Amino acid sequence: NRSIEPDIQTLAKLADFFGTTIDYLVGHSPSPKQTVEEEVEFTKEEISLLYDYRSLSKEEKASIRLILKNYLRNKNASNK
Repeated sequence: NRSIEPDIQTLAKLADFFGTTIDYLVGHSPSPKQTVEEEVEFTKEEISLLYDYRSLSKEEKASIRLILKNYLRNKNASNK
């Protein structure tokens, strides 16, 4: 039983075409999309904020998300 495998250039073209990663195509990643963690390095302040956020209750997290959405909506409206 003979198998034929694509070269790296073909894999890159396939990944681009399907909007996914080469890792996903070859079975190295369970996710078809890259996650934010794979693309961004967090600062110490951002990590600290994440830990603080995780310590909140469900209701407190919902409140913080609402505040942030409203802030960003107002900020975007004032930039137009």
